[in-house]
Amino acid sequence: MNNLDNVKNLRDLVDYAAESFGDRPAYRYFKNDVEEVKTFTQFRHDIYGFAAGLRAKGFEGKHIAIFGPTTYLFAVTFQAVTASNNVAVTIDIRLPQQDIVQQLEKADVTAVIYDSSLTSLVDQIREKVDFIDTYLEMESGIASVSLETYEPWEIKDDHALCLIMFTSGTSGKSKGVMMHSRGLADNAIANGIRTGFGPDDRFLSSLPMYHIASLSDDMLWGLCTGACVCIVRSVRTIFSDGKHFGTTCAPFVPMFTELLYKKMCSEMKKNPALTKEEAKNLVIGEPFRTITTGAAPLSETTRKAMGEFGIRMVEQYGMTETHCNIATSHGCETRTGSCGKLLKGFTAKITDGQLMLHGDMIMMGYYKEPEITAEVLDADGWFATGDLAEFDADGYLYLKGRKKLMILLSNGENVSVEKIEHALLQNENISEVVVYQKQDAITAQVYPNPETTGNLNETEKEQTIRKAVADYNSKNPVYLHVQRVELRDTEFPKTSSNKIKRAAFLNQ
Repeated sequence: MNNLDNVKNLRDLVDYAAESFGDRPAYRYFKNDVEEVKTFTQFRHDIYGFAAGLRAKGFEGKHIAIFGPTTYLFAVTFQAVTASNNVAVTIDIRLPQQDIVQQLEKADVTAVIYDSSLTSLVDQIREKVDFIDTYLEMESGIASVSLETYEPWEIKDDHALCLIMFTSGTSGKSKGVMMHSRGLADNAIANGIRTGFGPDDRFLSSLPMYHIASLSDDMLWGLCTGACVCIVRSVRTIFSDGKHFGTTCAPFVPMFTELLYKKMCSEMKKNPALTKEEAKNLVIGEPFRTITTGAAPLSETTRKAMGEFGIRMVEQYGMTETHCNIATSHGCETRTGSCGKLLKGFTAKITDGQLMLHGDMIMMGYYKEPEITAEVLDADGWFATGDLAEFDADGYLYLKGRKKLMILLSNGENVSVEKIEHALLQNENISEVVVYQKQDAITAQVYPNPETTGNLNETEKEQTIRKAVADYNSKNPVYLHVQRVELRDTEFPKTSSNKIKRAAFLNQ
């Protein structure tokens, strides 16, 4: 398996990586603050030994939940569960306990493999449910179950269900997205090739692997490209760990990008003689050069500011329902406002302004929810993304906002609330904002930035926010003006992935 063209599923991808990159480092991480290194050969050995052990104990066709933060053992467990013809159910461990129990029941989970750090949570869940018959702690479980010798076995069906991953539920109820091994492998390969990354690259892994972005952009990209996945110890040590590992790139959420920018600027204030590249080297290391981002629109201001520090910002667009990425600006020129070009394997069309996609990387549907599936996936396999978009003459994709987040005013104007929110958030005094329609008026509810407005009294704070909104209005046409402003004292309710629960706010 020395050619990516021959890869048809995740197990093929593991074989390709082991045979192509062998004793090169696949993972670097800390265990009790001591660095450990696993090669691609060792990674495959650990996966297949555990997978064979699961099969020997009768695990086949089972729905197995994986509880854990991003670790090497999480990666081994996920690959072993899917390689042994079982279905992995990744669980967001930050959710309220009752939500976790609901997801376990909804996904028909009968076994749990968990990280030792979550023993207390798992013990509490054991007391609440009677439909799970097996619990395995990752480290001891892998050690006790794994086999050194075993007979090879086949993946039964590349398109069979291998993963159920729940959406974050920003717009309502969380849904279990059904994915297959072929789709996950194809998506990782299509994007991995576009990145241009290779065996000399080192990915800074700081996002949770129970979400599709890290699972694909860290774990699976590494297998495609031969790059090493370097796992941070915690959010607090992201940049120091990245510097230690000599990382070259990272998938970051906007919050991490902003934090990196502030730290680099802080170094320059402490030592004005530093160049911007020297400040970057002090904070995250000389080799670091690329950030991929996709959780929110990337402003041209941010792109230029990071570029001055020698860091290229690469925008991507994707969702769980497409086995991860849809488009990327990797491998093509950067165009303001565009998330790049579609990945190989997708066919697209625009229907009533909405981006529709077709191809083998579209989800199988939402688990046990055929009616909701039918709302977004038609009989011919066209998937309605819910995103308003357009392509330019060269095939670059431009997102215009979520279809559900458009408001229609009585004057006939369609307005994207996301665009207004994004513009308002460029003001340093606004920490969070939700824009919505109230009595035919565009209304912004704002949570002021406590760092810049914390010392102001209520009147001063309101005046500051109203000035920020007035500044926005002065730069935009009348039909996009925010007419009402509301202030709130607390942050908006959020999902476990730190996205605002818009539906919960609008329905309160």
